[in-house]
Amino acid sequence: MIRYTLILYCICFSALSQTKVKWVGKYTESSSYCGGAAPQQDILNEMTAAKPVVGKRLYIKKGILNNLKDKNYILVKTDSSGLMTALLKPGQYYIIGSNKLNYQYYNLVLKKYAKASKNYNAVDKACLKKWLQEPIIQFEVKANVSDTLLINVNIPCPWNQQACVEFTGPFPQ
Repeated sequence: MIRYTLILYCICFSALSQTKVKWVGKYTESSSYCGGAAPQQDILNEMTAAKPVVGKRLYIKKGILNNLKDKNYILVKTDSSGLMTALLKPGQYYIIGSNKLNYQYYNLVLKKYAKASKNYNAVDKACLKKWLQEPIIQFEVKANVSDTLLINVNIPCPWNQQACVEFTGPFPQ
């Protein structure tokens, strides 16, 4: 009797661990104040507030660090409210943008910033390899839990948008 109970328990546990959960995320972006004449506080608050992004394409992968060899991903796209959904099995996941899906963007940065210029130092290759592994966010999906994951990405000033490349030029006035 104990053997049958154990077998039934294993079958039930296996079935539960394979059940997909509806995952919901909300993606927003905020901006940095990038200089110029200082605006009033209410205008500054509006400029830097998190806003939903429509049509943003993001990629969900299983694990905790981005692995470019792993070609298994789920493409999600934000709606007019910045919401995105997917059916996921319980486990650890992370989200990346298209710039970390393969080596295309990485190679472009290596080429563009291979040498120091008037406005930028040469790219730090070790930093860039580490950056490539870093997801936008990591999260865990649990069975029967359906919280909305809030994701806000702060967009830096234009001269400071490339990771692992230091801006050395004059700042805009």
